[in-house]
Amino acid sequence: MVKLLRITLLIASIILMIIIGAVILLPLIIDPNDYRPEIEAAAYRYTEKKLVLEGSLELTVFPWLGVTTGKVLILNPSTPDQQALATIDEGQLKVKLLPLLRQKIELSRIVLKKPIIHLITDKEGNNNWSKKAPAKIATAEKQLPDTGIPKNSEIITDDTQEPVSKSSFLKEMIIAGVSIENGRIIRINKQKNRQTEVTHLNCEIGTLAYNQPVPVNLSMELQRKPSQSEQLTVKGQVVFNKNLDHFKLNDVEINALVEKPSVDNNIVVTARSPNIELDWQKQDLKVEKLNVTSGNMILSANLVGNKIKDNPEIKGVVTLNVFNPREFLTYLGKPVPATKDNSSLTRLSGSFNLLASKNSAQFNDFQAQLDDSNIAGNFHVTDFKQPAFKFNLNIDTLNLDRYSLIKPTPPKDIQAPAQEQTKAPEKSATESGAKTPEDPHPKPDPQTNKQKKSDTNIFPIDLLRKINATGILSISKMTTKGLSLQDLTINFDAKNGVLKTNHKINKLYQGHYSGNLHLDINKQPPAIALNERFARIQASPLLKALYGKARLSGTLNGNTSLSSRGNTTHELKAKLKGKVHVSLKKGVLYGFNLEEMVRKSKALLKKKEYSPKQKHTDYSIITASATIKNGLLKNEDLYAESERLRVSGKGTINLVNKQLDYDVLAKLMERKQSEDETDQVKRSLGINIAGSTEQPAFTLDLKSLISEKEKQKLYDKAEKKLGKGVSNLLKQLLN
Repeated sequence: MVKLLRITLLIASIILMIIIGAVILLPLIIDPNDYRPEIEAAAYRYTEKKLVLEGSLELTVFPWLGVTTGKVLILNPSTPDQQALATIDEGQLKVKLLPLLRQKIELSRIVLKKPIIHLITDKEGNNNWSKKAPAKIATAEKQLPDTGIPKNSEIITDDTQEPVSKSSFLKEMIIAGVSIENGRIIRINKQKNRQTEVTHLNCEIGTLAYNQPVPVNLSMELQRKPSQSEQLTVKGQVVFNKNLDHFKLNDVEINALVEKPSVDNNIVVTARSPNIELDWQKQDLKVEKLNVTSGNMILSANLVGNKIKDNPEIKGVVTLNVFNPREFLTYLGKPVPATKDNSSLTRLSGSFNLLASKNSAQFNDFQAQLDDSNIAGNFHVTDFKQPAFKFNLNIDTLNLDRYSLIKPTPPKDIQAPAQEQTKAPEKSATESGAKTPEDPHPKPDPQTNKQKKSDTNIFPIDLLRKINATGILSISKMTTKGLSLQDLTINFDAKNGVLKTNHKINKLYQGHYSGNLHLDINKQPPAIALNERFARIQASPLLKALYGKARLSGTLNGNTSLSSRGNTTHELKAKLKGKVHVSLKKGVLYGFNLEEMVRKSKALLKKKEYSPKQKHTDYSIITASATIKNGLLKNEDLYAESERLRVSGKGTINLVNKQLDYDVLAKLMERKQSEDETDQVKRSLGINIAGSTEQPAFTLDLKSLISEKEKQKLYDKAEKKLGKGVSNLLKQLLN
């Protein structure tokens, strides 16, 4: 037993002496700097990049067999001046000796100090990091490109050799950790004239081992613009298998901090997930309980991915918790819109089923709530490069007037007060609005302001050219510009600069409306056509909603067929053409009474006083049709009827300058004694309506008040008293 112990100690001593001798002698015998050419040639073979080891290589043996490098450069020989793709100030890599005997690799902490990576894309779209097609080096006679690497450093391989399996060579690999200190990544895109820089890149990775949780802590700063920077941190644990095709990320937390000079508080976006799993072999991805938070907004999701490598497809449920959009805009440093209702834009939430692929996305079972409006339906996007949209959305109630923007009040003139200005000698010139040397700020011309406003483009040409969308929008109840609409449906189709809609309102002030619109912006100027039909609409509430007051009431029916060319209000009015037909039944015309006007005019002729009893005209029907050409509406068949009035008329309305010229003939009928009695005209009155449509002027034709019987009596009396021939003169005056 003692002899066996002595033999064991002797063998151990010999092994120890060999190890000590190796530790002492190997660094003296072997100089790793002698292998620079082979190392550089191998790097070029597999990467087509030139590896330059500027610093001295230092070798360590026990317990770690490793190399410490000085400065390392990776160059791209195919770029002008062999641009540096990456530089490293210092690197360390060491391997334990004894575990190698058990087919295990144990590496010490890998350290990369101040690595700098340059990613450059030139104006032609070529980059400095892509690898060309690998070239096989089969013989020593093949020559490498001119990279500074000698010929005798080429590596000869045998293509017929069977590949060695990773799993058969190594049973286990352990790396004590990886450390990247103060790295930088510079991304320059000359084609898009854009530069992005990542600075302060620091990464700490714990002990790397197969199927064991590996802690990861990464931080960096992203500089996109001089006035804006983003800080990114990533924390979590990574588990991977020996084949490096199955990964698990546990307790992942990603924080992005955006610094903006215009925002008092930095913008922070945080994403968390307790479990993210990627099976590269099966091409499956699973993200559980993803939670993204920024300010008062919280977005959560559970996602599953398939065919991640070949044809990625992501699906899952995404939920947006209730938050206040106004507060979120303030948090982002964005201006909060000043709306007529301060309680608008204070509540938003939603959810949808996501189905996304490489080139498309579907948002199915879409549910959203904005303030008091509930939105439901589906929304699809295809071809992200040239997006095409398809939708089918339903809204229960929508009050657009709540979201109407309040126009900012123009700043008051800080010149001399009005009283002082009136005392100035230039008073008359100032009041007249004329610009004089003493009046550098003349009064604006209201007509000029109207003209400028009418010259503003209506259609966003560039935006409409890009829109490719089809869909249906249904709204149960909508309020806009005072109008109350119910059961509104819009069929929308826009593509290649042509927009088409078919729209209808099933409930519009006890009636209904339908129409279609065709807009073609490819034509110069844009062409628009509109066809409409409306029936049984109550005119009074409709006009009150539109204009704040109603000049008439009744049941409105009609249709229009209009077209025009242009992109401003003035152009569209000037080139408007088409046809209009309207009818009104059983209503009232407010502001004047035709029957009373006839009676009053007759009283004036007889020099009698007459007090009108009412200032409105009842009617049973009004009909009119018109043609429009170059903005001029022409009507020749106006007809209105009431119990004792028959009105006919014709005239024109200039839609451009809002001037009208109408001739109306009102006939007062004899009161019927029975239903079988025929209509008899008692009195007629001609009325000319001229001036602006906003303030029309009425001119009465008093000659038309005299009936034919009265005229004949007047002729007879004149001939008896004045002689023959006088009646002819009177006829010329009265006709």
